[in-house]
Amino acid sequence: MKFVCLGFIEESKYETLAEAEGLRMMEECFAYDDELRRNGHFLNGEALQSAKNAVTLRIKNGSVEVTDGPFAETKEMLGGILFLEARDLNHAIALMSKHPGVRVGPFEIRPADAETNKLIAARHEASKTEESRAVSINHRIGIKAPIAKVYDAISTTTGIASWWTREVTGESEEGCSFQVRFLSDSGVEIGSMDIRVVSLQPNCCVQWLFLSGPAEWLGTDVTFTLKQEGEHTIVLFTHSRWREAVEFTAHCSMKWATFLMSLKQLLEDGQGSPSPNDLKIDNWN
Repeated sequence: MKFVCLGFIEESKYETLAEAEGLRMMEECFAYDDELRRNGHFLNGEALQSAKNAVTLRIKNGSVEVTDGPFAETKEMLGGILFLEARDLNHAIALMSKHPGVRVGPFEIRPADAETNKLIAARHEASKTEESRAVSINHRIGIKAPIAKVYDAISTTTGIASWWTREVTGESEEGCSFQVRFLSDSGVEIGSMDIRVVSLQPNCCVQWLFLSGPAEWLGTDVTFTLKQEGEHTIVLFTHSRWREAVEFTAHCSMKWATFLMSLKQLLEDGQGSPSPNDLKIDNWN
C-alpha cells in the first residue's frame, strides 16, 4: 500500500538549533530515507520552504482571495511530504516511528487514495498522448523596431487593434480576457473570439488561450516569444495544441503569416493592415 506522510515542524524551535546541529539532523533524515529507499519503501519526497513563504487561496464573495501565510496559523507547520510503500498502516507507523524527523515535529500518515490516483494517472497519460499528437503553427519574423514597442503592440488592446483586427474589447491584462471580432468589407461579422491572457512577460513573451471561436481553436493557445538580434526584434510565433492538421489549419497558418506582416508594417512603416483591411488569401478570407 502507498501512504502519504506529512512531516510537520516547529519552525521557531528548529531555527534555534546551531548550524552544525541542524546539518546533522538533516543528514540523519537523509540517511534514514536512504535506508527506506534500499528496502523499497521510499517512493518519493518533497521538502517545503518555510510557511512564511506560503500563500493561501480561498473564495470570498464570489472571487478568489489570496492571503500571505499558511492556511492555519499553528506552531507546527507542514515541512515536507514523503511517499511511502508499506504493507499496511501499522507497518507504515513502524517505519516512520524510526524517522529522525519525528524529533522536530509530528508526522501525519494517510493511506493514498488508490482509486482516485488511478484516474489521475489515466488522465495524465491521456494528456501526454494528446500532446504528442498535437499540431502547431509556427512562424518567425524579424522586425526593425525596439523590443519594447513590439511587446506593446502584441500585449495591449490598442496595439492588437492596429495590426490584427480593429474590433477589440475587454482587458489585455494577465489573467483577464479580451474579445476580438472580424468583419467583412460590408461590416458583417464573420468571426469572433474570446481570449484569456495567460502570461505577460515584458519584452519577452505573451501567451493567450482561446476560450471561444472556431471549434478547432477551442483550448488552443498562441505564444509570441521575443528576442533581440542586432537591429531586429525576432518574433517567434506559435499557435499550438491543435488536435489535428486539417485544411483549416493551413488557412489559419497563412492568415497568421499575413497578420504578422501587418505587425511588421505597423512597427516599421507606421501603418498595419488589421481586419477588415487585411490581405484576403482565399474564399474563406
